[in-house]
Amino acid sequence: MKVIKHYRWQIGSFAFACHRLSGLALIAYLPIHVWVMHYLRHGPHDFNTAMAFLNQPLFKLAECALFAAIIYHSLNGLRIVAVDLGLADKLPRQKQVFWAAAAVSFIAFLIVSAALLGHIG
Repeated sequence: MKVIKHYRWQIGSFAFACHRLSGLALIAYLPIHVWVMHYLRHGPHDFNTAMAFLNQPLFKLAECALFAAIIYHSLNGLRIVAVDLGLADKLPRQKQVFWAAAAVSFIAFLIVSAALLGHIG
């Protein structure tokens, strides 16, 4: 009888999945950004109306999630670039580097979210 081994998630697998998900979130944001920016062509009144609509609490939470995706994707991307450039020998502790990037991302997320959500009203 053949034994089926189950895949165990490691830190690298988790970092890979989070990097891909944050990249997909950023790609999903692009059409929304283009849609909002097209109101600039229609004049200040239409743009201000769109911005007032986007000033709702739900969109503020979405901005917080967007910032989380941006900061994590960029910091983890820098870690990946360092590995791709052969700097892995100088960064032998990849798990610690990942957790440091995740911690910096989380702290930045908290600070920016507090600022963004403080303006809901």
